[in-house]
Amino acid sequence: MRFTRRFLSVQSILQRPLRGLSVAIALGAALVGTASASAQFGEAAGIAEAMQPEYFSRDVVLFADGLNLDDTQRIILESLFEDYTSEFDAGVAAMHARFEGMKDELQQQSGDKDKILGMVFKPIREWSADRQVLGEQFLENLRLILDARQLEYWPQFEQQLYREKQLHRGRFSGESLNLFYVIRDMKLPQAIIDSLDAELRGYSQALHQALKNRERAMMQTQADMLDSLQSQDTSKSMDAIKKQVKARLAVRDVNDNYIQIITSALPDDLGARFSSEALSDAYPRIYRATPYQRIFDDAYELKGLDDEMRASVREMQMAYLTELSVLNNETLGLLKAYEPEEYLDRAEAFSARLDERAHRQINDPVRPMLQRRKEVGRQYLENLKALIGDEQFAQLPNAERWLRAPREVTNYRPRGLTDKDIQGNPNLAPTVRPGTSNSSSIKDGTGK
Repeated sequence: MRFTRRFLSVQSILQRPLRGLSVAIALGAALVGTASASAQFGEAAGIAEAMQPEYFSRDVVLFADGLNLDDTQRIILESLFEDYTSEFDAGVAAMHARFEGMKDELQQQSGDKDKILGMVFKPIREWSADRQVLGEQFLENLRLILDARQLEYWPQFEQQLYREKQLHRGRFSGESLNLFYVIRDMKLPQAIIDSLDAELRGYSQALHQALKNRERAMMQTQADMLDSLQSQDTSKSMDAIKKQVKARLAVRDVNDNYIQIITSALPDDLGARFSSEALSDAYPRIYRATPYQRIFDDAYELKGLDDEMRASVREMQMAYLTELSVLNNETLGLLKAYEPEEYLDRAEAFSARLDERAHRQINDPVRPMLQRRKEVGRQYLENLKALIGDEQFAQLPNAERWLRAPREVTNYRPRGLTDKDIQGNPNLAPTVRPGTSNSSSIKDGTGK
């Protein structure tokens, strides 16, 4: 019965006035037969990537300025880019035409799901390979117009270009971090930046290799993903995703390692600042400044505090930051373990739907840690209010938001959970109804 419903969907799709690539996407979604199939199909098949060129008009400026091209070289570059764009557009148009031409044959094969998927995937696979060759040829043609000085700089420029193209494709916290941006935004003296030359070169090379390995893993496993969808062999799909996860974590590890390396190479004060800003960029869910950190800074600047009271405020702030650091580091370990597990769990849920078997979603261990951190911050806030007094506390920015009365805790249960789900699970104990708080209406900078 399940397959009958799928084939009826295929037949109805082939009768609709869809064009080109829309046919491929719709057929893939119908044949894998789930509500979220379209997105899964598109990602596995590389459809979105195949439809986008590797290089855009904005990259022409990057090439020209980054390589310091002269006027003649710029004219040649623009001509090369026009040729690249024309060939890319022609390739996409040819793929669309192939899909258009398939509709009659697909109609004839509407009862053979394996043959249909094979027909749909073939143009995508072939064009993806052609697209990669097209990009490589464009770069090689660009290299041919460079002089000796520019060629000497090419490896460094190529690494920078590759970072710009690939780094943002991360899926895990810390995977898309660019430490060059952190250094840039700190606006360090040039002498300090020069002193980091060895560390930054090492980072560039290590990150470049990790990104290359990630792209290679994505390309290699993409074929496995397509095969698994075609044959509906979910074990192949899961093996491919595990390889992707491993390659992604290697990129994250490079960033984590070089946060420590660069921190150690900087003077203590700058190292602490660099580490703080890098971690905040890499893991904002954990290291983004909490409102409790900001309110201590505001309290220290209050007028009317004597030196002794100001010193007590600073001492309390340091105690809070120490406890916060311990909690954050503990939470980081949980997050780094949970994210790849959750990524694989979502893939496993998709496979379970294909196989029509049950799947139980894993819980997020980070959420209760963030709630615990919020409670610690609230306790320090109450201690601060007791220290400086209500009158001084009321002078703090937005103090009225902190002075609201606590709201009632209710036995709110997330939708869909049963008594069996609740029993024995401390993370699902009675909690606060969404939109309320048992301590304050202020969020902890985490959306919690």
